[in-house]
Amino acid sequence: MPVVPQPSKVGRQINSLKPSGRRSVARVLDVTTSGEVLIELDREKVTGPMVMAGYSPTPGDWVLVERLPHVTVVLGAYFPTVRSPSGTVSNTAPGTPNMIEVTDDYGVARVMPYMSTYTPTSGDKVVVHWGDTVGLVLGKRGTIAAPPAQSYFPPSRPSASNPATFPAVDAASWRGGSWYSSEVIQGDYGGWGQNYGSWFYGGAIHQTLSGATAVSAAIYLPRVRGGANYGPGETVHLWRHTDNFRPAGDVSRVEGAFDTGPVPLGGGWYAMSTALAQHLIDADGGVGIAGDPYVKIASRSEDPATGSISIQWA
Repeated sequence: MPVVPQPSKVGRQINSLKPSGRRSVARVLDVTTSGEVLIELDREKVTGPMVMAGYSPTPGDWVLVERLPHVTVVLGAYFPTVRSPSGTVSNTAPGTPNMIEVTDDYGVARVMPYMSTYTPTSGDKVVVHWGDTVGLVLGKRGTIAAPPAQSYFPPSRPSASNPATFPAVDAASWRGGSWYSSEVIQGDYGGWGQNYGSWFYGGAIHQTLSGATAVSAAIYLPRVRGGANYGPGETVHLWRHTDNFRPAGDVSRVEGAFDTGPVPLGGGWYAMSTALAQHLIDADGGVGIAGDPYVKIASRSEDPATGSISIQWA
């Protein structure tokens, strides 16, 4: 049979605690070097009450006690009000050695010990650390410096690598009164009507390089199947349009055409007119393609780098 440990005398006393006792609030007067506790209960001094596990008595603590017929038990710390983490020194000599009076942020005045590194001064805003029920004044509370003033206007030219590369944030084609394809297409195929493809850059080129001079430029044109799929390739007609983001209707093409290519199936990087690059640096907008022949350039889902522009600048 397994041996069942029997509770100690203290354990039997604790197990015997019943609500029939009388609970009161007392104050810890002293804790001797041998660990004996002295409390003041109902204006009487009680030596050696039993202390529940988990609570470490500290002189000055207010505690909740239960008086039973043969034993007084300290149940734990008692704190009837909210403990404030800070307060104001209201009395540097309240009559108790090495203690000061602090009025907390709730207007309650309490006598507390303080760190030896702090010299109390009436009116000081102080930080209070709470153990069980006795607050310890750690020192004078510092002030938080205001953050430096922030400018909400971006610099005229944010830091940019050289060359600087700008991916398109959107790409689509307009035909017959709607944005009908996410591929970027120029020309008419089979009499269905002219296609006008566009890439959009969110204004990044102008915001980043405003004031710079374009030295050279290139655009990435990953051509996909459509139209004349074989041979040396087709010419792509580039235009600058005025929109940073896709509008409800077709874009306004304002400068062009700037031809590049020939672009075969697969495509790649192609030289772009420095004049077109300078227009993009000097004003908002993006790049579109328009005119014959029929050419299809990959959508962003087909190739995320479609329409990327690289500009060497000075």
